[in-house]
Amino acid sequence: MIATDVGGLKEFVDDERTGIIVGRPEPLAIASGIQRFYALGPAHFAPHLEAAREGSSWSRFAEQLVDFAKDVRASEGR
Repeated sequence: MIATDVGGLKEFVDDERTGIIVGRPEPLAIASGIQRFYALGPAHFAPHLEAAREGSSWSRFAEQLVDFAKDVRASEGR
């Protein structure tokens, strides 16, 4: 994935791990980002994307929510 640093996209892309962040939405900057993306190659991004997918799954979210609820209950002395 190649994203520009506008509109919050930077919050969802880990530069050079899950994609490439381009600092400016300008043709030369985007072209440079595309070149960086292909220079690194798909194999570079695959393990990082898998880890991001696992960390962002619904089951992981549910686990974190249950853990949070347990922590809240424990802090209330229940």
